[in-house]
Amino acid sequence: IVQERDFDVSRETDQPDRRTDEEVYAAAMSRGALCTKCPLYGKHQGPVMRPIKHGPLTVLAESPSPAEIKLGEPMIGQSGLVLNEALLKGNLHRENVTILNTICCRPEEDYQEYHARIIIEWEIAVKAAKVRGDDPETWPAKPMTPEECCFPRLQRDMREAQEAGTNTVAVVGGTALRAVAKVYEIPYGGQAK
Repeated sequence: IVQERDFDVSRETDQPDRRTDEEVYAAAMSRGALCTKCPLYGKHQGPVMRPIKHGPLTVLAESPSPAEIKLGEPMIGQSGLVLNEALLKGNLHRENVTILNTICCRPEEDYQEYHARIIIEWEIAVKAAKVRGDDPETWPAKPMTPEECCFPRLQRDMREAQEAGTNTVAVVGGTALRAVAKVYEIPYGGQAK
């Protein structure tokens, strides 16, 4: 069993990330994230990112946990314990692994439920506009999802991880699997590219 003291070997401290929201968002946007278009922007739930590491493995998860948001480091909560144990079994260490989130911020609820809710809310708003007879030019635009807003950043991160020596991507969850399929243009779930 991995002890709690071992669960984050990449951090010097267990102190909270002291950067301002502006600094954290600026870092994500400098990597290509479309933060200001994201419905999670300004909700104080991230973004959480980690530098690209030189090594053979990239681990891609869905989104940060509350502990990860507090400390500004991906996969250090319960998932980090499992990851560290698996890395140790494979003779790998966190400092040589690129760890990424598909979505750098945390939605208030399960991501799939959150995604469905924002799309349904938009569809209801469009139907209401149609019923009122509003000019279609004034109908609400379809909102970008957090996945779409983070995708340019994820593409860049995956490319840079590959350039840094990644030859294996371990995917944690369906959202991450869809994102990897999109990055590498692999048909997923019956959908072409």
